[in-house]
Amino acid sequence: MTSEECAIKEMSWEKILRGRERNFTEDPQNEIAVMQYLKEYHATSAGQTETSAEQAMRETKVMMPLNCFYDQSFLYNIMPFCKGGELFNILEQREKFTEPECRFLVKNILDGLEFLQRAGVSHKDMSLENLMIDEDGNTLIIDMGMCIKIPYTEPESELMLTDDRRRRTRRLITPRPRCGKWYYMSPEIYNMQAFDGYSVDLWAVGVILIMMLTGAQPWELPDDKDTAFRYMCRGHLATVMRDHWHCHLSEDALDLLQKMLFLNPRQRLSLDQIRSHCWFDGSLLNPYDL
Repeated sequence: MTSEECAIKEMSWEKILRGRERNFTEDPQNEIAVMQYLKEYHATSAGQTETSAEQAMRETKVMMPLNCFYDQSFLYNIMPFCKGGELFNILEQREKFTEPECRFLVKNILDGLEFLQRAGVSHKDMSLENLMIDEDGNTLIIDMGMCIKIPYTEPESELMLTDDRRRRTRRLITPRPRCGKWYYMSPEIYNMQAFDGYSVDLWAVGVILIMMLTGAQPWELPDDKDTAFRYMCRGHLATVMRDHWHCHLSEDALDLLQKMLFLNPRQRLSLDQIRSHCWFDGSLLNPYDL
């Protein structure tokens, strides 16, 4: 028994085994293993033998595990309860956020992604549905079922748990079956091409930012058959949003979005380049400071 509020993710062994037989990309046991690894990585990097889930979440902006149990029928992943709810549902209620509010939220998301990058993990399923809000209005990245380790040129045996993987030379990840939600999916994932683990997560953050600013998804599919995608990802994002969406965003916001959502991954901004973009020089507003 505990007096703490918890969230319990209950997963049946029958569905887990069926998913493996059908090669589903989301694996509940993988999710638990990734969360345990991230919690251990955070504690070790901070020079601690152990850290509480709540403290680790505050410092990393990533959901951490409290415990894991199982019986003959189910696997139970136990996590801290987030009182703010799911960012997707909050956006539905609000319709859209202001640019200062989006700056605050995206800054939190980037903090979480930086931690994942340092740990050598690609989330692969970044979305509004996989972002929770804590009682202070901070975002937390959740749902690690599709996470994958980023490969490096250095042998795995040379990597210490405390290493900042961002300082290592990473390699492309071999093509995988499509995974995640269509409109967050990067074109290289959609086309089942080799991909960079950092780039696909940051692409999804660009889509998330558009949806927070406008209240609408930018396209149905990340494919040239989708007219909006074809033009917006080839340098005409501002024109489409102004002339067809009649959306009035700042020049800085439009410039940032375009540079996050180029078709060619090599043209897109890195996490550090996104953070240093002039759009982030504007004011921040926690939408939950009421």
